[in-house]
Amino acid sequence: MSNRSIHTLLKSWDEECPLTREEAVEVLNLPEEEMDSLMECAYALRTKYKGKKVSVQLLTNVRSGNCTQNCAYCAQSKDSQAEIEKKEKRQREGIDSKKARGEWDDYGRPAVMPIDEFSEHYQKVVSGEIRPFELMKQLGMSKSTYYRYIKKIPTMTRLYK
Repeated sequence: MSNRSIHTLLKSWDEECPLTREEAVEVLNLPEEEMDSLMECAYALRTKYKGKKVSVQLLTNVRSGNCTQNCAYCAQSKDSQAEIEKKEKRQREGIDSKKARGEWDDYGRPAVMPIDEFSEHYQKVVSGEIRPFELMKQLGMSKSTYYRYIKKIPTMTRLYK
């Protein structure tokens, strides 16, 4: 598609008669050297239909990520996968670099206490000195944390198998 045909195509475009799929694909596949011309056409169309005013609220939404417009073409759309894919990629890169530096063991929430220390306290429950809920209260542990720690203790010292 030449510069001239881009101008002709976009000049004849209006809101009631959108570009066909083929025309839109042609515009998207324009060579790099025709981008300036395309940007000029886009600016002319925007000013023709929307004027030179820009909504400050829209710019604020773009920066904050709280846009409620849900435009189909936008990376902030509720259906967009763009940010999710970028986030997953950044997370993977961060995890890999932490592992490469040998810092992976420091990742996540710190443990309530070392498993050896818990195991010593847990022996009171195994011997019948105190009940499980009393130990949870003494150690300031939630029920789920308590039972997760029990699973980490070697099987021979466990009360619940």
